[in-house]
Amino acid sequence: MPQANVCATKEERLEWMRLCAERDRVEKFKSIATSQTKMFYKILEVYAEMLERRKDPSFGGKAVSNDKSASHLSSNEAGGKVAVVDFQTKAEQLIVDNKLNISLDFITEFMRQVIENGCAFNANHLFICMLHLEPDEVNETLADYLRVAMKVVDVKEADFVQFVDGITDKGLQKVFKAITHNLY
Repeated sequence: MPQANVCATKEERLEWMRLCAERDRVEKFKSIATSQTKMFYKILEVYAEMLERRKDPSFGGKAVSNDKSASHLSSNEAGGKVAVVDFQTKAEQLIVDNKLNISLDFITEFMRQVIENGCAFNANHLFICMLHLEPDEVNETLADYLRVAMKVVDVKEADFVQFVDGITDKGLQKVFKAITHNLY
């Protein structure tokens, strides 16, 4: 009978140790998730504001172009002036906006998955994310959005230059070098 008490005590101790370790893991995950979620939503909030400004001409957006090649004025029956939009230019702008939205969706989804896995999203994660972009997706417009994420995760210029120098895809390396001046 004494053996049964010793075994139960060992089992109780093991169960207690397991529960304590699980509690510590949950507390650590909760701490990381809380701080990283705040960071993630901060970036999303800035991205949303930037996208709204991009769409709203009163904030300097590109919804209506003042470029003479993009639109011209014509008279209507009442004698007033009406802006006529060049559909070729509008279609090109829609393609650019679509590429930007796809890139931003990818970046934010990548960030969300890292955070949901209980990791702190840092500069290395952002670099890995940027390696998955295509050269035709990286431009000065996307650079504005990358600058926000790079500022939040505190990417230093020297680290970014080292990252760009290590890129094996020459096309991607070239476009990142071209936008470096927009990032810092």
